[in-house]
Amino acid sequence: MATALGVKPEGKGISETAGGTVEVAFGRVNSVAAGGVEAKNIVVSINEFLDIGLLGQGFFGSYDVTIRENVIEFSPR
Repeated sequence: MATALGVKPEGKGISETAGGTVEVAFGRVNSVAAGGVEAKNIVVSINEFLDIGLLGQGFFGSYDVTIRENVIEFSPR
């Protein structure tokens, strides 16, 4: 996904994943939007082991997230 979006590596770091600790590259995107919520100038990990992007603390960090049967709600903290 990083290649498709043109994300360039800016450095490396350690990421804790469900599969253990891995070294990943980090890059930056101008914005990410989902469910009416947008984050700008966000640091993202470039993980060669994932085919899709995952939203994490960099996106959800300032929101409370409620997951219901058919809807996910975002509430600013």
